Amino acid sequence: MKALDKMYGQPHQLALQRIAELMDGANIRSGDVKAFRMFGLQVRSLVSMLQQLGHKGTVELECGSHVSRLLSKLPHDLRLSFKRYIHPLQVSIPTLLDFADWLEYELQVQEDNSQYACYTRQESSVRGREVRRESKQLRRPTTILLGTDKSHSTSMSSATSKPASVREEKVRAYCPYCDNNKHYLNGCDNFKLLSKDLKIDWIKTKNRCWRCGRGHQAANCTLKTFCPTCNKKHLMVLHDVNDQVKPSQPSAAPSSAVLYVDRPTSGSKVLLKVTKVLIKNGNVAMEAYAILDDGSERTIILHDAVQKLRLVGEPEDLVLRTVRQDTQVIHGAAVTFTVSQTVNPSKAYKIRNAFTAKALGLAEHTHPVSVLQQKFKHLAGLPLQQLDKVHPVLLIGSDCPHLLTPIEPVRLGPPGGPAAVRTRLGWTLQGPTEELSSHLSPDQCFFTTLRPVSDLYANVERLWQMDVLPYQSEKVITRSRQDKESIQRLQENTVRVDVNGVQRYATPLLRVKNMPRLCAPKEAVLPQLRGIEKRLERDTVLAAAYQGELAKLVQAGYVVKLSQEQVERTKEAWYIPHHMVQHNGKNRVVFNCSFSYQGHNLNELLLPGPTLGPSLLAVLLRFREHSVAISSDIRGMFHQVRLLPQDKPLLRYIWRDMQRDRIPDVYESKIVLFGSKGHRQFVRRPPNSEFKPQYTVKTVKHGGASIMIWACFSYYGVGPIYRIPGIMDQFAYVKILEEVMLPYAEEDMPLKWLFQQDNDPKHTSKRAKSWFQTNKINVMEWPAQSPDLNPIENLWGDIKNAVSEAKPRNVNELWNVVKESWSGITAERCHKLVDSMPHRCQAVLKNCGHTTKY
Repeated sequence: MKALDKMYGQPHQLALQRIAELMDGANIRSGDVKAFRMFGLQVRSLVSMLQQLGHKGTVELECGSHVSRLLSKLPHDLRLSFKRYIHPLQVSIPTLLDFADWLEYELQVQEDNSQYACYTRQESSVRGREVRRESKQLRRPTTILLGTDKSHSTSMSSATSKPASVREEKVRAYCPYCDNNKHYLNGCDNFKLLSKDLKIDWIKTKNRCWRCGRGHQAANCTLKTFCPTCNKKHLMVLHDVNDQVKPSQPSAAPSSAVLYVDRPTSGSKVLLKVTKVLIKNGNVAMEAYAILDDGSERTIILHDAVQKLRLVGEPEDLVLRTVRQDTQVIHGAAVTFTVSQTVNPSKAYKIRNAFTAKALGLAEHTHPVSVLQQKFKHLAGLPLQQLDKVHPVLLIGSDCPHLLTPIEPVRLGPPGGPAAVRTRLGWTLQGPTEELSSHLSPDQCFFTTLRPVSDLYANVERLWQMDVLPYQSEKVITRSRQDKESIQRLQENTVRVDVNGVQRYATPLLRVKNMPRLCAPKEAVLPQLRGIEKRLERDTVLAAAYQGELAKLVQAGYVVKLSQEQVERTKEAWYIPHHMVQHNGKNRVVFNCSFSYQGHNLNELLLPGPTLGPSLLAVLLRFREHSVAISSDIRGMFHQVRLLPQDKPLLRYIWRDMQRDRIPDVYESKIVLFGSKGHRQFVRRPPNSEFKPQYTVKTVKHGGASIMIWACFSYYGVGPIYRIPGIMDQFAYVKILEEVMLPYAEEDMPLKWLFQQDNDPKHTSKRAKSWFQTNKINVMEWPAQSPDLNPIENLWGDIKNAVSEAKPRNVNELWNVVKESWSGITAERCHKLVDSMPHRCQAVLKNCGHTTKY
């Protein structure tokens, strides 16, 4: 806990988070022993953490509501079992300690009911809490991955000591086969009738002891009787059973066998913490490699190193148990020595009672540091040691926690990569990694030649596609049914036409299925023409500009004037009204393709079409790649794509060059007019209808500030604001989350909180998602293109207004203005923005997902 407090701080917050995770977990179903066992381990871990927190932990341990809520997650039969357990203790309000004790007791009962066969129901109900705890500790199995369990005569006697009532019962005669007190197993006539195979089958199926036949494991057997036949510790009636080696019986290792306590089970996909150390015993020293193993309960040193260091220890027997529950008794000794870094031998650490034996060995290890540092950026520059098939002689276990605990934050990399850990014995690697060769693959250069000109065009087109960031392959893009239909029509009907000796593309209008034939007379738009003529008569300058813009279309060949014969020849025709708009000092003629006549609307009868060009975000990202950006445009690019002949009659308009006393002329467009579906529109609208869908168009959000900033806020006020240096990518974003957002949330946010962000590619990258999962942060799902719902957009508007008023002259002044205006935002302002979320959602729903006032 001290190490966690030093590294992460606020241990009480960690404990509260652990309590919340337990409360929010799934309920335990009746009969689900695995889930119940995991639940018990989590509660015991929580109790151990709270016991080390002092007064704050005591308050949480004695909180009765915690027990009530945890008890509600259990099935009815287990709740009744807890009440039966707690009733003899006469406790009015059970604590978490009582609950943890019952969980451990219940787990033991479920795992091995035979252990309690010798206890009567009356004795088990009146025993005190101290006796129960002592009994549970005595029956606890030895769980060792790379660890040990002492078996000195003194420690064995203490470990096998039983309460007085139990010792008295063990003096009585008891037969585990007949389950009665009439005789011993040696005198059981029924058991003697069994063959050797039947005896072995009974021991295995009933999980009995191979020495005495009772309900415990052979490693914990306290039998003192020797067999008169072989002079080994087992009953005479079990001599034929013990005459062979049993898989679960601990036995002394043969002198010729070597037990590898760290042998990897499959490949070298996981790196253990291995470092080079200096081991000393007085004036004798040796350089060697040590494994820092958090899963081992005991420190182990190999026998060869003990001989070189001239170490002398006390004899000791050690019981090793692996993850497969295989046990083996090793005869060895406990020794004491010092260990230090090779670069700093003066700073030495003493290791006491390290176990050594001839039968133990450690496997070789390889750390391809040079390859890993080139593959993973978080390992670059660290003083890691290159290890090539080294043979460690020392395994430092959890009995030396000061040598295993990191002394600075662990350097974590991407998922699947190793972590760099710095301990008091130096830097080392730990964690999963791909199987890498000792050398990088050689660089390869591919040379290609292009012969036909068509191949050159195809590769240039491919280059343009790949040059867009982020690039999306056509194979992985998910499109709607309408978009797929539009792409199919474009591919099938797009052709090349000759325009003044230049080959141009001609594309069809994307008509909807079963589109009716549009037949509208030119008189349908005559009222709109008269209205625009009246307005132009009042402004001669505007009228001249209007005439000039329409004349440009004819002169450029984009529009052609039709004769009366040509007008009457076509079976389908549609006329579009037009008007003038002024934007940024420029005049532009806009054609209102949303004009309705007899219930028909051209824009409603055309598909919107898929997005085939690069996104604005991709263009902006490219402009941030280098310090100097160059922008260019193709003049008249929009007008270079022509229409198919059968679609031209749908894009007609009338005009008489301000001569109101004559019949208007009919003009037919050869191109897609500005204002048709898929392009920007300027329309007239009634008052208070600016947010209705028919008067709005979708936009793409973008930014172009001279500095990039990140900030956050909550209901309680604004959070930190951070200026982003250089390029903002997924690595920089995760760094901001780690160093800026997370400390603020842990310090000022409540225990449960939700993180909201938009769908920027950096926010939804795999690295960011992995960081959120690792830190157990819940992220709100957010729809795309929804600035109306995001309340921080209003705060960005406040910042922009402040910048506009201050008019900073350089980047530093701009940053100062941004910081001052951000710190000036009040908590009341944040309250209102958060409280407005229900109204925002209602406004979006009311307007069917279209633009709102927010």
